[in-house]
Amino acid sequence: MMLMLLAASAAAPAADLDLTFHAGDTYTDNSLRIPDGPSDNIGAAALKLDLSAQGERYDTQVRTAVTYLHYFQGTQENEVLRGFAGDVSFFIVPERFTWIIQENYGPVLENPLSPDRPDNWTYDSYFTTGPDLQLGDTGQFHTLLSGRYSRADYESDLVPSNEQYTGLLSFALASDGRNERSLQISAKRVEEEAIDRPPIPVPANGYDIQEAYLRWASEMKRGGFYIDAGATSLSDEGVSSTSPLLRLGLDRTISRTLSLSLGLGTQYSDNMRRFARLQDESPDIDDPRDDITPTTAPLQEEYVDATLQYQTARTSAALRVAYNVLEQQNTLSPLKDQEYSNVTLEFERQISPRFKLEFGAMFDRRDYGDFGRSDDDFFTFLAGAWRLDKDLEARLTARMQERDSSDPTADFTEKSVQLEFVYYAYQRQEPRRHKRFLDRDLR
Repeated sequence: MMLMLLAASAAAPAADLDLTFHAGDTYTDNSLRIPDGPSDNIGAAALKLDLSAQGERYDTQVRTAVTYLHYFQGTQENEVLRGFAGDVSFFIVPERFTWIIQENYGPVLENPLSPDRPDNWTYDSYFTTGPDLQLGDTGQFHTLLSGRYSRADYESDLVPSNEQYTGLLSFALASDGRNERSLQISAKRVEEEAIDRPPIPVPANGYDIQEAYLRWASEMKRGGFYIDAGATSLSDEGVSSTSPLLRLGLDRTISRTLSLSLGLGTQYSDNMRRFARLQDESPDIDDPRDDITPTTAPLQEEYVDATLQYQTARTSAALRVAYNVLEQQNTLSPLKDQEYSNVTLEFERQISPRFKLEFGAMFDRRDYGDFGRSDDDFFTFLAGAWRLDKDLEARLTARMQERDSSDPTADFTEKSVQLEFVYYAYQRQEPRRHKRFLDRDLR
């Protein structure tokens, strides 16, 4: 919430804002998402905010959502669903000294093997702050020094909070501000706190990640790209290992109607850094994540994520394909090996000035390796949105979700219908600047 106050206090003509209020009711034939589960009506009231503000001395991006859920038949306790993601950059000395503040907070499934519902939600928080110092002009050889302090906090008592200390040294060749060629060296220390959990307390622990790589980045008229290539090492409980490091990001406008975003890489990481990245990329900031496991152990991550978008004056569509493999290091967790695959299709058509039609479908596969559990989820929806006047919209949405699991007791099918009213208190003048693959945060 501190970031919200900072962003709000930075009121300036350059600010752009989406602020919406939502109220509605959803009838579901399986509120518990279990075989032959009970039906319920779920009332909801929500506030959603999306703020961008830029000035000579600052740049901020904030998204937050708060939703109150009321289960009329009492199949679940009433719940407040919430999420927040924001970052503020203060240009204390422009192009020389910048201070960064970042926060990600949102829901995850406490047990990723159980259904997505309020009694399985827990909240994770990842806070980061620190300076960037540039020595020398961008137009000549220059050096960048960066430092970050981060703290990861878990609502669950089963996962230890941790503090993280990261430092980066960059030697960069002369550039015009739109291109970067540099040598990057970074070191990260993670200190896990002890948990006094009967009958077996968890002692404090820690590990180190180092990276050394060459970076080539370029911004062009129709997009941009960056490549990090080098090596990384992990030291955990006296055991050291090394691995190749590769990160690639690409944003490309192919034509007037088509654009492509691509990200891929292999690296050592941790769950909270990954949580922040996934939340930043998600259109729903308070969507409970089922791909974050309850552990702070370091992990070896390989990922590919590509999105092809089509956009005209009245029609938009997007196809996303993603693949993520995780191997958690030095942990006894039964979920240490994870594999995620996702294909998502979205379509939107403005039928008339007042009526819009939306359709979406998603296939999601989760595989937990040695644990022997895999889930295939299929989700689809069809929605119609009517503009009742300039600031008020009515939406009717039909949804279906089906899970086919290697554990038959986890199979379920849910069908639901939702009626929702949306009041647009403020609407953006410009499209939101999404965090895409060219954003390379030091965390």
